[in-house]
Amino acid sequence: MTLIETVLALAIFGMIFSSVLIMQQSSFAILLRSSGKLTRMYLLKNFLVEIGRAKVEDKPAPTKLDIKNPPTQLEYEEKKPAKGSSLSNFEDIVIQHVTATWRGEARKHSINLISVWYEPEEEKKE
Repeated sequence: MTLIETVLALAIFGMIFSSVLIMQQSSFAILLRSSGKLTRMYLLKNFLVEIGRAKVEDKPAPTKLDIKNPPTQLEYEEKKPAKGSSLSNFEDIVIQHVTATWRGEARKHSINLISVWYEPEEEKKE
């Protein structure tokens, strides 16, 4: 095999496998983004569980939380259903809304977790 044949074989090999490497790099980037979102979804779920535990134990529930790893800000909001919604037909329904925000890739990202919760009001003793 001559030097020219070797160089041509390497060039063809490089052209074929460069597209494979580019495709692998882009799929890896998508995987990393999805992993970051999934990690933050677990943080949202754990924050909502922590708030539920605080309510059961009659402790004050936090409404904001800053997490250092991964850098994320969590905010909790609780409200009654809007008057026009179908959930307003049910009494004692509460909508819990938790939002995670973070900065990444030179822009602001956010994920929301919404939970519908039944909280019966305590009966008035007469």
